[in-house]
Amino acid sequence: MRSHHRFDPERDRLVSEQDLAAGANLPPREFRKMDRFSLLTLAAVQPLLAPLSAEERTACGLFVGNMLAGWTFTEPQIRTLHTQGAGAVSPYLATAWFPAAAQGHTTIALGMQGIAKTVTTDRCSGGQAIGMAYHRLRHGASGSLMLAGGAEAPVTPLVLTALGDDERPAPLAEASAFLLLRKGAAPVGAPVIGAHASFRLTTAVNAEARLRGFLDRHVRDRPLEAVVCDAPPWSGTERVLHGLLRRTRGEGLRLFDVCRTVGDALGAGSALAAALACELLQSLSPGRSVLVLSLGHQCVDLLWLYT
Repeated sequence: MRSHHRFDPERDRLVSEQDLAAGANLPPREFRKMDRFSLLTLAAVQPLLAPLSAEERTACGLFVGNMLAGWTFTEPQIRTLHTQGAGAVSPYLATAWFPAAAQGHTTIALGMQGIAKTVTTDRCSGGQAIGMAYHRLRHGASGSLMLAGGAEAPVTPLVLTALGDDERPAPLAEASAFLLLRKGAAPVGAPVIGAHASFRLTTAVNAEARLRGFLDRHVRDRPLEAVVCDAPPWSGTERVLHGLLRRTRGEGLRLFDVCRTVGDALGAGSALAAALACELLQSLSPGRSVLVLSLGHQCVDLLWLYT
């Protein structure tokens, strides 16, 4: 959205309410109790659960990353509070807006009884959720299936104004992306997570040293085909990221910037980058690898995938 037009949900949001209702597969009464980031999570998760057995669906875990949580539900309720008083506010506000709402609504609606966690940090939260699920599968005592990713629905007038949308190099976008992670041997040709790391961003020198260490430690036997980046597009942050990658891996490295295509999805952007990396790997010859690199306000998230 830009300042020269009034906010229009059907134009300024990526998914129409009708399509979202169909994807979430909920009756209207339940649909109206949830924020869009919960509905986007439901719509993304259900197709991944569909091929599983009833026992696998029940035992499957869920890790959800976000940055802003439920403002599409909250913002109209704030206006109601100020104009009509507390008695007119929806009783579902408390269960719709908070960061873990998407995790709770999804596990309840789909009968998932595995471990469930929400990661709310900065724009790296979707990638961090995938990393947490990966480490849980590697070292946890229970569970063999995890759904992990991020969901964000930041497109409201208040959020757009608060984040300075007029000055942003790319518009805000709502998005939801999840991966189904399975413990043990992967099917032939399926992408495999080889390593994950997330660390606090202190200085560019620190970030470059950590990136070099990660690549030297993990990316040895499988050629690095490309890097899928998640950072604010056409920004100083993205320039730092590109420069860092080219100093560590050379000028010929292929870079894909997810925000330049779909817009800035905040906490869901790193999960979208991971999903794109999986799609890219399936088009490459075996033995190749792709790095997902998310650069947030306070942290860096690295996810290395290969076939």
